[in-house]
Amino acid sequence: MKVSTPILKRKSSFLARRLCTSPGSRMEEVVDFGQGALLWVLVLLLLAGALALAFGIRWWRVRRYLRAYQALVDWLPAAVQAEDKKALVEAAADAIARHLFPGFPAHHVGILLYNPQRGALEVVAHRGKHPPSQDFLPVDEGIMGRAWHTGQPQRVADVHRDPDYFPVHPDTRAELDVPIPGAEGLLGVIGVESPRRRAFDAQDEFFLSTLARFLGLALEHLTTREALARRLAMRERLSRFYAALRKAQRLEEIATRFGQEVLALSQAVAGAVFLAAEGEGGQTARALFFAPASQGPPPAIPPSAWEDLPTGLWSLSPGETLPETVQALGPAWQRVRMLWVEPLPLSHGLALFGWEQPQQLPLWVWEILPLVGQAVDGALVREALVRRLRSQVRHLRNLRAVDQAMTSRWLGLGRARDQVLRVLLRRLRHAFHLPGAAIWGASLEGDAAEQFVCLAFDGRVPEAVRSVAISRARLVSMQASEAFSPFVIYDIDEQADLLPASLYQALRDSGLRAFAAFRLMAHGRLMGQLEIFHTQPFPKRREWWTNLSAYAYQAAIVLEQTATWRALERTNRELKAALDGALHAWARTVGLRSQATRGHSKRVAALTVSLGRTLGFKGEDLAALRWGALLHDLGKVGVPDAVLFKPGPLTEEEFALVRQHSVWGDEIVGEIPHISPIVRHMVRYHHERWDGSGYPDGLRGEDIPLEARVLAVVDVWDALTSDRPYRPAYPHYAALIYLRENAGVLFDPRVVRQFLRLVSPDENHNAAY
Repeated sequence: MKVSTPILKRKSSFLARRLCTSPGSRMEEVVDFGQGALLWVLVLLLLAGALALAFGIRWWRVRRYLRAYQALVDWLPAAVQAEDKKALVEAAADAIARHLFPGFPAHHVGILLYNPQRGALEVVAHRGKHPPSQDFLPVDEGIMGRAWHTGQPQRVADVHRDPDYFPVHPDTRAELDVPIPGAEGLLGVIGVESPRRRAFDAQDEFFLSTLARFLGLALEHLTTREALARRLAMRERLSRFYAALRKAQRLEEIATRFGQEVLALSQAVAGAVFLAAEGEGGQTARALFFAPASQGPPPAIPPSAWEDLPTGLWSLSPGETLPETVQALGPAWQRVRMLWVEPLPLSHGLALFGWEQPQQLPLWVWEILPLVGQAVDGALVREALVRRLRSQVRHLRNLRAVDQAMTSRWLGLGRARDQVLRVLLRRLRHAFHLPGAAIWGASLEGDAAEQFVCLAFDGRVPEAVRSVAISRARLVSMQASEAFSPFVIYDIDEQADLLPASLYQALRDSGLRAFAAFRLMAHGRLMGQLEIFHTQPFPKRREWWTNLSAYAYQAAIVLEQTATWRALERTNRELKAALDGALHAWARTVGLRSQATRGHSKRVAALTVSLGRTLGFKGEDLAALRWGALLHDLGKVGVPDAVLFKPGPLTEEEFALVRQHSVWGDEIVGEIPHISPIVRHMVRYHHERWDGSGYPDGLRGEDIPLEARVLAVVDVWDALTSDRPYRPAYPHYAALIYLRENAGVLFDPRVVRQFLRLVSPDENHNAAY
């Protein structure tokens, strides 16, 4: 290869110049060159260090961002799965600690939530090397209080230079407080502390603010869920409570369920439910529920003392004492410092519940308790009305039983007055839990008797009392001014001057303490006196005496109606005797028309009654059977003697006239008021025949009334066995043969069979006729 000459010349000249340079000058150039290179190296190293520092800072910040977001990501599942606020806040505290503690000088983390009952911020979660110095922080003090009031994060580089700083930990220098926002206000504050000044920056503030927003949402969600669950649980609990109230049968059971429910809901230490009741000294309060039960029975409290108690929830201020009404309930009540007083206006009652220390109960408790109180009030009223209704029904049943006994047939005959009075007294004693009761009345009919004797008694009545007759004058002087208003002795020792000496001594000897008497009046007449006795004072309830007066009224009715029935019975006997005499006179008039028929009606009547008795006739029907037999030929008074007593056969016209006597007799008997249909049937149909060949209506078989069929057999028997103008009497056997042969033809075979057994009991008459 060929090299050009100019290039060789240039290289040669450069080398020549370098070789010709002296050694000293060459060394200086090398030194200068080294210094410049070193400077450049240093510059390059500085640039590389600056770049590395910037990259490290950036990388450190990225790692903090990543750690912060990782902490948030790790906390969110725990926040979603948290079952209560404590677990939720504890998980948030762990997330903050994971972000701020590693490699960073944050030594305390606290999450505080607002406690409305205390009006302060409550430490719910804490992380750090020292435990919190107090559980509650006031909302108007410290940097945290400023964050609460302003609603803005508070980042303090040096707390010792901040005038609002509230010393908690002595080694704290920097503090960052971020409020936890909610939909309707702040929920709490997140606070972190560090021993280094300016330890927190905007990134830390951003992280805590972000977590605070999420925490606020989670807290409100959890609060809503808890409130819903609590309401559902409370609804279920109230449903069971209301169902129990509906099933409760006694007032004590209703009040006990109410008291136990309130104690369980509110954690009260004492409770009581009172209802107004009548006592010996007037109106008092009866405890249906009382807790604690270890204190024994509560004292009786007059309802007038209730008016002094403020209603609702109220607390005692320092130095203030409870009302004497509450202190009298026992030692447990004397320690009470907060009371809830709930009137029960419908049932005339009062509910009391107490706490030993004033406290702020949950709002839902106060939403529920009045509803429960109203429900119990209504249930008490319902049960009281049911109890009163049952009492009224029991009294009505008792009075109805007396009324049924009084209006029964044997009382109508006036022969069972004392038995009915004993029924009344027995039911009266059981209904009012009385040891004894007695009724005085006249032993004679009417009301003119001057002496009243004990007609009936039941239970514990002194012999010295019931064996002595009471004069009308003494009975009247003991009574109140109005009928059925009781003359009451609540205590015989305190009111001894109002009683006769003998009665007072008899009651005292028998151990009886109280006495009352009712004047028994009926339509202005004094019928007698009802007296009741007791071993203890009577109740003063108006309803009790009103119900008792109903029994007194019923006793007066018994006495009056007994006297009335006896008078009616006497009058009825007289009327029956007069009617009996008149009917006998009519029957005798018919019999006197002929010597041959004299006594016929009496014989027929006697035999008809005997036969009717074997066929089942009883009582008034049997008496009517007798009257029908006596009057069966009454219509013959309209038949001329020439026809009636004609010795020979009758013509068709004459026989038709004779047939009319049964119709005429029915018309005559029909004029008698209230005459039995049996009598009319016998008079009209006694000539009807089983085969329909009789008169006047041609009835056959069982269309003929039984009483007429009976009379037909007896009438023919007596006619056959008696002498008549146109023939002599049949022998008995011949008359029996005639009846047997015509059974089922002219006469009812069953009646004939019974008649033959009656007049000829020694023969067998079971053959079919």
